[in-house]
Amino acid sequence: MDLYINNLAANTDDQQLQELFEPFGEVSDIRINHKSFTKMNKGNAFLRMRNNSEAREAIAALSGKSFLGRKITVNEARPRQ
Repeated sequence: MDLYINNLAANTDDQQLQELFEPFGEVSDIRINHKSFTKMNKGNAFLRMRNNSEAREAIAALSGKSFLGRKITVNEARPRQ
């Protein structure tokens, strides 16, 4: 299942997200979005977890929680229109 994480701190990196989500299950891909010109973190990311029930547990446990000083939101990613 693909997850969308929003309101990340500007200095968040892949390893930190891996460590945050790994207790809930296997993380297979992390993509932090960056601004095209400055390459700065946009404050959101997509993360893929192999098991849907583990992904739902992560959503329930982490959405609204503080991570690196920011209250993050975690949702199931919606397909592009």
